[in-house]
Amino acid sequence: MDQYAKKRKMIYLLLLGGLVFVVVIFYIALRTTKTTVTEQEPYSRYINKELVLQRPALLVKNVKAFSYLEPYLMVEVDAQLYSEITEKHLLSAGTTFDLKKAVLIKNAVSGFTTSIVVGKIYVNEFQKEISFEYVWGKEHVVLEPGAKSSWTFPLAIWQKEENKEVFSY
Repeated sequence: MDQYAKKRKMIYLLLLGGLVFVVVIFYIALRTTKTTVTEQEPYSRYINKELVLQRPALLVKNVKAFSYLEPYLMVEVDAQLYSEITEKHLLSAGTTFDLKKAVLIKNAVSGFTTSIVVGKIYVNEFQKEISFEYVWGKEHVVLEPGAKSSWTFPLAIWQKEENKEVFSY
């Protein structure tokens, strides 16, 4: 192998190494992160307990691109849904279900965090339990370096009265 071929090979290896480095940096910076908060308040109050729907709800098969952890989503009856959502199941008030875990999902691109609780509910139409996700919690972002965001939790579909507490994660 002549000297020029060795130099070309070295340049190709350096370029390939640089490309791999850039791809890894972008992956680390732009990946979605998930943090389990099941043991934290207020989630821990409701996990692994039989809960009762206080109002009618819909169980819908969410658009795949907008599903976080489960394909089914529980929402209020009057929630605005994407037009692509065609599978809808009405759940009556008084229906029981339970929550299994809570996860904060941070979208690295937008920087916003979504609070998801995952549960199981028996659906008569399917004659089986269905896992679902329910978006619960509102993040209040603080733009101070090192400061934690605060969270409030509006009236959930299983609650009779709203939490007035503020939580930080």
